[in-house]
Amino acid sequence: MMLRKILKLFKKSGPLSDQRPDLNNLDMPLYFVHIPKTAGTSFINYLAQHMPSRESVAPPFYGDIKGIPFHDPKVKLFHGHIEFCMAPTELPLRMITFLREPISRCISQYKSWNKFANLTDVWIKSMSQEAIEAVQISQKCSLSEFVLTRNPYIDAHISNLQTRFLATTINNSYRYETAAFNVATKFMFVGIVEHFEASITRFRSLFQNSRPYDLPLEQENRSPQKDLFLSPKALDRLHELNSMDIQLYEQELRKFIGYIPRSRAA
Repeated sequence: MMLRKILKLFKKSGPLSDQRPDLNNLDMPLYFVHIPKTAGTSFINYLAQHMPSRESVAPPFYGDIKGIPFHDPKVKLFHGHIEFCMAPTELPLRMITFLREPISRCISQYKSWNKFANLTDVWIKSMSQEAIEAVQISQKCSLSEFVLTRNPYIDAHISNLQTRFLATTINNSYRYETAAFNVATKFMFVGIVEHFEASITRFRSLFQNSRPYDLPLEQENRSPQKDLFLSPKALDRLHELNSMDIQLYEQELRKFIGYIPRSRAA
C-alpha cells in the first residue's frame, strides 16, 4: 500500500530534475588553474567548445592579473598559468585543475623549452629576459644538464611547481599542507594527466550537456616524443626538488583511482 502511494506521488511530480550545472550555460564561471605541462592547452580548447561566444572566454593569464576581466558577467571561463591564490575571493568560481606525475612533468618542461620551433617571435615578446635565457640554455643542453644547471628560472619551473600553483602563499612562501587543503576543499574537479580519458569522463559526469573529447592533435600542444636519458644524480635532484609535488600527486591519485572502474585503472 505504501509503495503504491510513493509511486503515485512520483508520477504526479515527474522525474527528478538534473541539478548539475549546464556546461553550455554556466551560472558560475570556471577558473582553470593551468599548471604548465599538465595537458592544460588540450583541456582549455575542450572547455572553450562549450562556451556560447568568444567573449565568454577570458584572455589567458601570463603575468598581469589586472588584465583579467573577473567582473565581466559575460566571461564564463578564466584560465592560464594563474595560481589558485590569485583568484578574487569575493567572486563565486568553480575551481578546476589537472595534476601530473611530477618527474614526468619536469621532463615535459625540458622537452617544450628544448624544442627550437617553440622559441617564436610571438613567444619571445611575451617572455621576460630571464625566461628567454632559460629557454636558450635548455636548447643547448641535455636533460640531465638542464636539471643540474642551477639556473633560478629553470629551478622555479622544476621545483614543486604544482604545489606552488595550488597552495595559499603567505609572505612569498608556500606549504604542502595549504595546497592539499585547497585541493580537497576548494576544487570542484582535479584531473590526472596519466588518466586523461577517465578524467574527462569524471569531469563530464559533473555537468549537463558536456561533449565527448575529440580534439584534433594540432590543438593539444604535445611535446616532441623522444627517448631522454636522466642521470642518477639528476634524477635524485628532481626527487629532492619535488618532494611536496610527489606527495600531493600521490594523495590525489589515490583519491582519483576510486573514481575509475578497475578495468580502466589497471
